[in-house]
Amino acid sequence: MNPSIDRRTFLKRTAAASVLLGFPFLTRSVRADDAPDKLDVLQTALARMKEEHKPGIAILFPSDEHAQDALGHELEALLASDDAAVKQLFCEAVFVCVRPTDAEARFPQCKGLSTTLCLAPDGKVEDSLPVDGWRFRKSFVSEIGALIHGKDGERLRRWAEIQRQTIGNDAAKRIDDAVRQLGAVHPKDREAATKELAKQAANATAILALRRTQTDDPEVRHRIDVVFTSLYAAAANDKPGARLPFGVEWTEGSRGCGGRCGIAEAHVMVACGMARVSPASIRYLRFVTEARR
Repeated sequence: MNPSIDRRTFLKRTAAASVLLGFPFLTRSVRADDAPDKLDVLQTALARMKEEHKPGIAILFPSDEHAQDALGHELEALLASDDAAVKQLFCEAVFVCVRPTDAEARFPQCKGLSTTLCLAPDGKVEDSLPVDGWRFRKSFVSEIGALIHGKDGERLRRWAEIQRQTIGNDAAKRIDDAVRQLGAVHPKDREAATKELAKQAANATAILALRRTQTDDPEVRHRIDVVFTSLYAAAANDKPGARLPFGVEWTEGSRGCGGRCGIAEAHVMVACGMARVSPASIRYLRFVTEARR
């Protein structure tokens, strides 16, 4: 403890930090009794893909608990990231973490493998990429981005065309007009265009992502980033969506000092009693597995 501050100040700072760090700086829970029975999350995710006309990213996580831990920590860090590119990808696709048994039944060609699949909105497999849990975060923007968009952007153009057909010509034209105004001379025109895109963003993620790749104007790119960041921030963090993949869930808990220790690290935490963090401010990410029910 810093001798220059008194106990009351220390407690105030610790409590404030725990609110910020409790979510989404997360640790996976491995307690089997916390995992209730779940419906087939893959089928639910496929239905969401079809409904929202978005591609899917199916992460076939491994059976090995240590590998699951590594991948889980990487996902936790990604969900906490301030990187606009990360948030954009979570908004562009429906992410689902698939149990090994479900993966083998749906994707027999991937039996026994830890891989990430790109799925078309109709659920068909487009491409795959091996999962390395220890570097998932570092390669997320480059490799998962290429998986969603295609190496030359060919998939992104397809997803954008599907969304254009879905929203109709009038809405598509409003989006095109607004994108052109993002680089306008007058600030009020840029602001108006940004607000218009924010209204359309949920149903036009691929369209916006494609337009971002087609411009060299830093102002236009920045404002599209702002739209994606706002869309991500508006998503619920307690149910599947942009901020929480299908197939994982948050478990609340209150352990240790400062809220940074999780159930998996209970043996190393120190319950010093100097501060108490409310259960709602600490959440743990857990894959929904049959073995841990």
